[in-house]
Amino acid sequence: MKILLAVETLYPGGAEMFVLRLASALSARHDVVLFRVYPEAFDQALVARHPGSFRHAWPEIPLDILWRKLDRVIRLASIDFSFREAWAKRSLKRLIKEVKPDVIHSNQVKVDHLMARVVHDEAFVITLHGDYKTFDELTVKSRRILNFNGKLRQIALKTPAFVYISETQRAYIQSINLGSVSLTKIYNGYPKLDILPNNSAVFTFGMIARGVKEKGWQIAIDAFLNVHEQFPQTRLLLAGDSAYLQELRSTYASNPAIAFAGQVSDPMPWIAQLHVGLLPSYYPSESLPTSVMEYLLAGIPVIASNAGEIEHMIATPEGPAGKTFRIQQNGSDAEMLAREMKKYLTDSQLYQQHCARAREAFKKFDMQTCVEGYEKLYRTELSKQ
Repeated sequence: MKILLAVETLYPGGAEMFVLRLASALSARHDVVLFRVYPEAFDQALVARHPGSFRHAWPEIPLDILWRKLDRVIRLASIDFSFREAWAKRSLKRLIKEVKPDVIHSNQVKVDHLMARVVHDEAFVITLHGDYKTFDELTVKSRRILNFNGKLRQIALKTPAFVYISETQRAYIQSINLGSVSLTKIYNGYPKLDILPNNSAVFTFGMIARGVKEKGWQIAIDAFLNVHEQFPQTRLLLAGDSAYLQELRSTYASNPAIAFAGQVSDPMPWIAQLHVGLLPSYYPSESLPTSVMEYLLAGIPVIASNAGEIEHMIATPEGPAGKTFRIQQNGSDAEMLAREMKKYLTDSQLYQQHCARAREAFKKFDMQTCVEGYEKLYRTELSKQ
């Protein structure tokens, strides 16, 4: 098959890393082109970690900076038009004419709308990453997508096959009255890696996520401070970057037990230093966090909120590979998290049991299973053309 994958950027993020992993895996037996909407928006180290025989592509837009500036002025006037999108659409049509893809597989709502405007006879697949619900519920006017509901209807008119990765996404799509839509659940895949267990005497908790407040960074720090007071042979490693995280880094710079790794393009060497992975997220559109997959792959327990699909992610037939809890946002969250963290420090049998379950829980994210799920869906959609 000839497959055109599309994404907005190739910066570190769940959707972006999924697309890179899928492009790499699919290219072993298919012709794959990976299109990103913004040519300059890629992390070179992240891209280099996902080799394959796929081709990178982006829109060829003359005077791109000028069109972006004009678009910002138009956006401030609440006019639903983009010069840059018009150029990107034109460039995409040329690319599609050249590549002649059998399948167009889009990711992220803004990209989905762009691809819906150029898809013709190709099978059209959209993987949901949580941003539909995020944009629908945004209250900040400057960040909202103009004519959002109209754009969703335009996407739905092209009868895409939606892939959801969490039950909250399925429920959301069914609630917004897009008519009869195709919905298939396929978990994101992650390649298997051999990771040596951490035998350090210093018990290490850690967290990797995007640098937004709602991922629960402060909750993790407050919980660790509680734990460290009773168990001084512990440390906390935090990986991610943003202005918000840089402020936290400055605030806790004097505490040697808390280390900030900054942005990491390859998370696994960092996660290999951990004994337990944390994610006390209250991010509204949390779905299938990549960091939870990586914790499980490393064979370590997970303590996280019950946001999105996390509770199912850590489940095994024998029981969970960690603990989830509901974020209350009333001041009690750090205390609840600390209580669960302390259990692993006082009950080695529980810790070893959850470590053993972690790799079992990871099996549901096997990359080959993911690829086969998409190949089956592609063939099904092609048969309808």
